[in-house]
Amino acid sequence: MTLVNVKDIKFTPIGSTGPGGQNVNKTSTGVRAVHEPSGIVVVIRTRSLVGSKRKAVEEIRNRLNLEKKAAGDRFRKARWKQAISDRKIVRSYNYARNEVKDHRTGARANLKDVLNGDIGLLQTMMYFEVPRRAELEKEMPA
Repeated sequence: MTLVNVKDIKFTPIGSTGPGGQNVNKTSTGVRAVHEPSGIVVVIRTRSLVGSKRKAVEEIRNRLNLEKKAAGDRFRKARWKQAISDRKIVRSYNYARNEVKDHRTGARANLKDVLNGDIGLLQTMMYFEVPRRAELEKEMPA
C-alpha cells in the first residue's frame, strides 16, 4: 500500500450540485484534490468537506497503487520477453491451459502428453527450430 503525504495534496473546496436547496448553494462540501508529485486530480462531493477530503485522499492512494502495480507488470513482462529473446527460457509449461510452448519455434504441445513421456512432440519442436531460426535471421535487418 502506498503512503500518501497529505502535504503533497492541494485541496480546493468546490460547491456541490443537485437537490438540497439553499444549503447546497451556500456551502462548499465538495473538494478538488491535486496530488502534486503525480498530477492525479480527483473531484469528490459528499455531505461534508472533511468527508470529501478523506475520500479524495483514499482515491488518490488507490490510483497510485494501480499505477505502481501497472508499472511492475510492465517491468515483469519486459523482463520475461528479454529472457526469451536471450534464450534463457526455452520452453514454458502452462498447467492452467494444459500446454507446453517452445519459445524458439512458437510450437505448442499438449502438456499431459509431454509429461507422460511422448517426447516425439518435443523432438518435432526441435526439428522445426532450425528452419524457423533461418527464417527469423532473414527477417532481421543487417
